[in-house]
Amino acid sequence: MSRTFKALSMQPKVHFPAQFPGAVSNAFSSRQARQGHAWLGPWFLPLAALYAAALWLRHKAYDWGFLHSERGALPTLVVGNLELGGTGKTPHAMDLAKRLESRLGTGTVAILSRGHGRSSNRFQWVDEGCTWQHVGDEPWMMARALRPMPVAVGANRLEALRAMAQTRPELKAVVLDDGMQHRALVPDRLVCLQSRPNASWASALPAGPWRDLPSR
Repeated sequence: MSRTFKALSMQPKVHFPAQFPGAVSNAFSSRQARQGHAWLGPWFLPLAALYAAALWLRHKAYDWGFLHSERGALPTLVVGNLELGGTGKTPHAMDLAKRLESRLGTGTVAILSRGHGRSSNRFQWVDEGCTWQHVGDEPWMMARALRPMPVAVGANRLEALRAMAQTRPELKAVVLDDGMQHRALVPDRLVCLQSRPNASWASALPAGPWRDLPSR
């Protein structure tokens, strides 16, 4: 099948989700963005510079082909962000998955999450017998809220997508809740949620909340 998501308009690529907790108003000043808002601020700028340089080298290693990346076994729509904290990834992923399913058909869309905080990193479908300790609290919540839409967890996104394609051949698309920093996977569509505009490398960890380069 075509690997494009013709059923949905994914513009704009960068969205400022003011309706979700963790998002901030557009009045957020550039001075706050430079200093990392309530983070550790200018005292940690040297460490932030080292962190930003390491990120730049990692991205270039993928861009130049020194590190391998590939498309998944299924068409993927990744919902991610550049900063720590809540920008509404999970509710956006749930909404996009429901909208896709309404167009592609029941049972054809699934959600994949890393499953932060769970006791294992292996691939696993989130079923009724799972507890949040086994799969992570957000995947457990999504599976209950979106039932019967399938939800899976897996730290290695490429391996997880292969397992999903093998065990559920009816799937036509997978929405990834987080995964923008998983550069081994080349997504078919990427939605970046950003709550702090006008940031620079000076807002990178640990001087600020940015876990990835704003230039992405």
